[in-house]
Amino acid sequence: MGWISTTRVLGDIFGLSGLHTIHLIMTTTVFITWLVLIVLTGVAFWKGKIFISKEEDVLKDSLLVAAEEGHGGKGDELEKGGSDFDHTQPAVRHH
Repeated sequence: MGWISTTRVLGDIFGLSGLHTIHLIMTTTVFITWLVLIVLTGVAFWKGKIFISKEEDVLKDSLLVAAEEGHGGKGDELEKGGSDFDHTQPAVRHH
């Protein structure tokens, strides 16, 4: 994004219309890219391709992230395939 603004400023400073044209092309390209991204995200959401995880999967992922960040929890045991975790024992990080 910085280069897009820089081409505009350099075009203003040196009076070069070619840099203004490059600025316009790059700005339009970024705008179209964001527009396509937004439209495709909307279509994927509408078709149910995203945000379709089961509540259990989201909970399991959040516990794994908490364990990786050192917060303990069931993450380490879930990673090993276990289900009953003794919460009185400290979580062990596996590297």
